[in-house]
Amino acid sequence: MSDADATLPGLTGETLEVTPSSPPAPFLKWAGGKRALVPDIVPRLPQTFNEYWEPFLGGGAVFFALADRIGRANLSDLNSDLMETYTVVRDDPESLIEHLERHAERHSRDYYYAVRDRHDERGPVALAARFIYLNKTAYNGLFRVNRAGKFNVPIGSYEAPLICDAENLRVASIALQKATLSSGSFQDSSIAPQHGDIVYADPPYDGTFTGYTDGGFGRDEQEALRDRATQWADAGARVVLSNSDTPLIRSLYAEWTLVEVQAARNINSNGAGRSKVGELLIVNP
Repeated sequence: MSDADATLPGLTGETLEVTPSSPPAPFLKWAGGKRALVPDIVPRLPQTFNEYWEPFLGGGAVFFALADRIGRANLSDLNSDLMETYTVVRDDPESLIEHLERHAERHSRDYYYAVRDRHDERGPVALAARFIYLNKTAYNGLFRVNRAGKFNVPIGSYEAPLICDAENLRVASIALQKATLSSGSFQDSSIAPQHGDIVYADPPYDGTFTGYTDGGFGRDEQEALRDRATQWADAGARVVLSNSDTPLIRSLYAEWTLVEVQAARNINSNGAGRSKVGELLIVNP
């Protein structure tokens, strides 16, 4: 399917013609997102490849940057609400846009906390709209859950948050038509890249915030990821990972190519404190 003749599913199953006026961009704000590092990551990937795999999808910046080169993508994440949201963007963007427009009309401090506390949202479109609304209006777009698995981030101090970017949601939906979407661990057997494929993995970083799900991502998980990444590389895939520049990560990937990059950290509430820090891009030899 070319961008010129791309179509989207509509509210009643009819086909909607869409002509994208811009390339797709991430529709979520994401702590640790890779928009700024795309110029460092993409040149380390082959120009042509078979399938694309991303087992820690998050905001999907690398996927969207490569969308026009991808024939088939396999996208997954342990966050089931996130993956449900991607599925709705792919399959029913028009219903989602209607829901988001209603959130935008009603947005206020009281409304934010009422929606945040609504943990029993029914139906995939309503769940996805709640997820995006909270993402666009929560403090720094942070996703964090408590021990009960409930979203608990306070409201951000945005004067006019862009809650419904309808055009980008439609363009993102076109890109996602190429994707198989699933919720699960990077260790799932369904993640099985072959020779000529690409894998990009952006796990929770060593020594940093891991409240993304109700489980952690410590040394054991970092070691398990290294072992899986080695399996993917041995199968003939090009594998690129991002992680902290720490002694543990350098030791785990001592036989890989390590590229030092500078990335902005955007969690600090004080803009002056959002300095760049050293990270690693890790590429199979």
